[in-house]
Amino acid sequence: MIELKRRRTVSDNFAPLDIGRFKNGGMFREAEFRAALRAEDWSKYRGQRVLIKPCGSGPVPPWAFMLVLGELVPYARSVLYGEDCAPIVVWKRTDSPTNRLTS
Repeated sequence: MIELKRRRTVSDNFAPLDIGRFKNGGMFREAEFRAALRAEDWSKYRGQRVLIKPCGSGPVPPWAFMLVLGELVPYARSVLYGEDCAPIVVWKRTDSPTNRLTS
């Protein structure tokens, strides 16, 4: 009997975060966006690799992406941006002493 194996995708290895769910009225409005970020429980991303998925209905303003990234950095192990097929590494925790800058 032939056994079919399920093809692994990037989202099998990452916690997806749809940035579009923080929109208000179909648009990114800064005041409402910041309020939605404050209401989010970011600790659920502790130690995880997070894939920030872009909003399919329009472009994401750079300031929106940077605010989300700022909320994730204290918790996530790494942050990627893009689609499952070709994510881009944006930030990665480097706790190794060899990776730290020394004075």
